[in-house]
Amino acid sequence: MKKAFIIPVGLLIILALSSLSMDPANPLVGRWQQQINGVTLLFNFRPDGTYDGFVNGKSYLTGRYYVHQDTIGVTDGKCDPTYFGTYRLQFLVPDSVRFTAILDTCRDRRETVPTLALGRVTTVKP
Repeated sequence: MKKAFIIPVGLLIILALSSLSMDPANPLVGRWQQQINGVTLLFNFRPDGTYDGFVNGKSYLTGRYYVHQDTIGVTDGKCDPTYFGTYRLQFLVPDSVRFTAILDTCRDRRETVPTLALGRVTTVKP
């Protein structure tokens, strides 16, 4: 009887410990936006590691990204597309995120991101 109980409990403990080493689901997948001084920035992060950025509804940039714990790496066509700048992600609440530069040699991106705080776009169903 004890063996029948110990084996399932042991498996549960092993599964719980192994899940600690895996990344949680990508929290950025979806649409995020910021409105500032009459300008609307919209970003669409896809599960396949690509994203698009729009300014006032017009395509502005496209690129790739990865998320590892509280860090995002991004690349785009405005700078070397093989170079990923890294930024710290700070989720103020689950639907609001701020980016802080860790290391990025792309000047345009590095100067824009410190003002970037995005809110998740939710679709309201009728």
